[in-house]
Amino acid sequence: APLAKRVVLAMDTNINFHTAWDNWDAWSAEMAPYWSEDMVYDFGFVGDWFASPMQGLRSWFDGEHMHYNVALPDCQFTDFIRAATDQQCTSASYGIARWEAPFAGVPPPAGKPWVRVRDLDFYQMDGDRIKTNWCIIDVVDMFQQAGYQLLPPAPMATDGYLPPNAMDGAPAPLSAAVDPRDTRASERVWRAALHEDYALRQDEARWWAEDVVWYGPAGVGTAHSREEYRKHFLEPLHAAFSDLTMRMDMVVCEGKYCGAHFYLHGRHTGTWLGEAATYRHVPIRFGAHARIEGGRIVQGWLIIDIPRAFHAMGIDLFARARLLAAK
Repeated sequence: APLAKRVVLAMDTNINFHTAWDNWDAWSAEMAPYWSEDMVYDFGFVGDWFASPMQGLRSWFDGEHMHYNVALPDCQFTDFIRAATDQQCTSASYGIARWEAPFAGVPPPAGKPWVRVRDLDFYQMDGDRIKTNWCIIDVVDMFQQAGYQLLPPAPMATDGYLPPNAMDGAPAPLSAAVDPRDTRASERVWRAALHEDYALRQDEARWWAEDVVWYGPAGVGTAHSREEYRKHFLEPLHAAFSDLTMRMDMVVCEGKYCGAHFYLHGRHTGTWLGEAATYRHVPIRFGAHARIEGGRIVQGWLIIDIPRAFHAMGIDLFARARLLAAK
């Protein structure tokens, strides 16, 4: 397996086992071999719950690590995609946990429900250690599972955040079985799709299979065709934001699987996810994955940091959730 995959898997084993999760001395001793001293952990927007990005293991421990694990203790993650090169790695996962304490100041319902947490990570190595970890979870989807409906009804029903419909390993792909020619072909398709769908604001989605299954974020839902992806995701996004520019942090492919972490920056000049134009400059953070067969994307997965975008629009989704929780 590529170096980055081996390092991330070893590190992630400690995360999933919750090894000494609340003991700084023991936890840091376990984690330090995998991270550079100036490592950066960049989590999704959570208001003033903790500051992000975090630099250094102690900052991460005191920030996202402790906050998340108190709110969602013993969260058990299943990785269904892990694609890598020697210096980059990405994963798509879901965690299952009981929501037991406030998340970003939002209390759980009285019954403390079980939730499925959509999660993704992108890792940049520095030699044999992780330098940067970008992580996003679909917070809005988690809240909606608990009954806090923060957005208007999605135009498509959601099927969840399901694993690939292929026998490529679990998580996919199994590196030993990867054909490098597939990696090169997949990256060509993936980069072209990202450039056309986001940077060029084109609505054709010509790199997507006609019967694609695309697991979209909260507020959008699951598309079961190229036409649904176009109609319910691409076209509304392009209509709602003007003067878009794209900043790519990472594109990584292995075999038939690819991922990308990036931002779109634009002016909010039309309705998006129920919010009328605010004419503010908005950064939209994306984490995307794809499975590519025969030169077309046949499955896709997307998480958007919706609270961050809404914050830039002047809307506090966590305050909205707290009001719903108080009812």
